[in-house]
Amino acid sequence: MYKLVTLLSIFLLLGCVKENQSTIKEGSVKDLNKYTSVAEVKEDLDGNGITEKISLYVGPVIHKDAAVSSLADQTYWRLIVEDGDKTFSLINYKSSYNDSFDLWLEENGKRNNIIVFLGGHNKEIISYHYEDSRFIKEKRYKSKGEVKEFAHEYTRIN
Repeated sequence: MYKLVTLLSIFLLLGCVKENQSTIKEGSVKDLNKYTSVAEVKEDLDGNGITEKISLYVGPVIHKDAAVSSLADQTYWRLIVEDGDKTFSLINYKSSYNDSFDLWLEENGKRNNIIVFLGGHNKEIISYHYEDSRFIKEKRYKSKGEVKEFAHEYTRIN
């Protein structure tokens, strides 16, 4: 009986997290100087009236002074959110150069969710919402097999 009460207490203290969810807590972000900033937006994610800074970085570094930049076969994506003195590393993702990576903001009442679409061999849709000084990551979709894409051909009409 004691074990059951203890397990129930731990469950109630930690809260309910779905199987496809995980928690991301504040942490330090290192080595951003190796990445190139490709996007930055300020948005109120938690509905408190104060904007958080959302930054997307890509690596390896593209040297701006080089006549021709060459990219490796692998691309590294970093998604960083800053809320005052708190920093969260939401994504540290390695993908093939041809893979797609799209970010969207989804309005959800007073809050905004960050939605990430990962393309390539495996397809994923992941959402992040900010609550109680942490992010909740939820996998909304992940392909379980080969996803066949189809091409559209358009004919110009004069």
